[in-house]
Amino acid sequence: MKNYLNMERNKNNIEKNAGIVWNLLQSSKMSWKDLSENTSLNFQDLVKAIGRLAGENKIHVSPHNGIFYYEINRKIE
Repeated sequence: MKNYLNMERNKNNIEKNAGIVWNLLQSSKMSWKDLSENTSLNFQDLVKAIGRLAGENKIHVSPHNGIFYYEINRKIE
């Protein structure tokens, strides 16, 4: 039961953090550095949030001059 509660808490945290990233990306595309500075999420939490959004095809990742930028996938809105 304890493991289940931890999994649910982790899932809820990922969803909450994905929402934070999603809201930031509504205004413009951002680099990893931009997202990190504007969310105050640690590395692991930011990876999970981006992974969640990417897994749902809600964001698009594009490289530019060696920097990856994240933006809302406007095709699904």
